[in-house]
Amino acid sequence: MVQENFQEKQQLRIFGPFFATMLLTTIVWVYLFIRRIHFLQSKNIRPEQLMRPGELARISPPAISNPSDNLKNLFEMPVLFYALSIYLFITQQVDTPYVVAAWIFFIFRNMVCAQIIQLLVITILITIFLFSPIITFLFILIPIILLCVFKQFWYLFIILGICLIYGCWLLFDYRTDSKGGRWSNRFRRLCIWKQFANYFPLKLIKSEDLDPNRNYIFGYHPHGAFSLSAFGNFATDATQFSILFPNIRPHLMLLRLQFLFPCTRDLFLNLGACCVSRRSCEYLLSGKCGQGNALVIVLGGVPEMHATRNDTMIFYIKRRKGFVKLALKHGASLVPVISFGENELYERRTCFNLIPNGIPCGRSIVGHIPLRHPVITVVGKPIHVNKIVDPTATDIDQLHNEYIQAIEQLFEVNKCQYGLEHVNLEII
Repeated sequence: MVQENFQEKQQLRIFGPFFATMLLTTIVWVYLFIRRIHFLQSKNIRPEQLMRPGELARISPPAISNPSDNLKNLFEMPVLFYALSIYLFITQQVDTPYVVAAWIFFIFRNMVCAQIIQLLVITILITIFLFSPIITFLFILIPIILLCVFKQFWYLFIILGICLIYGCWLLFDYRTDSKGGRWSNRFRRLCIWKQFANYFPLKLIKSEDLDPNRNYIFGYHPHGAFSLSAFGNFATDATQFSILFPNIRPHLMLLRLQFLFPCTRDLFLNLGACCVSRRSCEYLLSGKCGQGNALVIVLGGVPEMHATRNDTMIFYIKRRKGFVKLALKHGASLVPVISFGENELYERRTCFNLIPNGIPCGRSIVGHIPLRHPVITVVGKPIHVNKIVDPTATDIDQLHNEYIQAIEQLFEVNKCQYGLEHVNLEII
């Protein structure tokens, strides 16, 4: 009798956790699958679209960083736990600690671990972008301090050698930022950029195909605090720009200041970024480096950055006519681009009313890490331009007004679709 009770308890110990794990796995899988389908329906996205290149929807509930990856994980999860349950059942080692450990591993892998990696990537990149002058200064200062403290001259020789070698390289490579950059497809497709884009997440939407036999000027709006979506969408291939716009080479146009520091100069050049000077723009549009170039210019500049507000999109373009003259002179098409959600990546905080509109503040102690907020970048329809070698003021004003109308229409058509009904547009 005692032996039979012991055998029944042993069988219950084996069968109980086995069926409990199978049942719990099935329930959770069905729940997540239904949740995903409801989310796709709310965004008017068919599930099969997630399997097509170039149509990956990256906006998701807070616990999910990428719907396409999560859809894949939904099919990985039951296979993982069914296999685990069967293995432990066969080996008769099923026990609560095994099941709990497996669930903790799944949750950490799919929810916690991904967010930690994304946060680490965004922290490193933003720190390099914003503090490259300080990093360069410390690179030179720290060895000098060590030299004074430890009296070791070989520190100084190493630093002088590195500075001399890099200085010679700069003399040789000085004009690269005005001649199309270096453009490395392999570098643009590194997995680190995917983690950068999934942090927010970023999504790129096209309104119309672009002819690779023409050149384009993308007018990017708004500037936001640091134009992070412009970098993620056009300086990298994280949002699959090359699939949405085949044979189009985007060049993010930056200030010359960004190419003066060792930490950022080579990074931007390998991503295809170029200086926003007239000489650089004319080189790309003149056909010297072929057709299919897209110059991504953040038209608002510093004034638009300081005017960033969450309730109003302020575009500084009424006095910006240089890009219009370039388009007419080289016959380049103008393409309006709006990023919905760029202004929400940082909050504006005032410091004792010393700065009228406040300073951008995000996460971390310093406040330089952006907030997690979806950013949808919509590339509008191109405005095709006939080439006029010497355009008149009337030609420039006419095309400029046409561009302003296109940007207003693009904003009004898309703002309700992306949950920004309360946001107004102000063009200055």
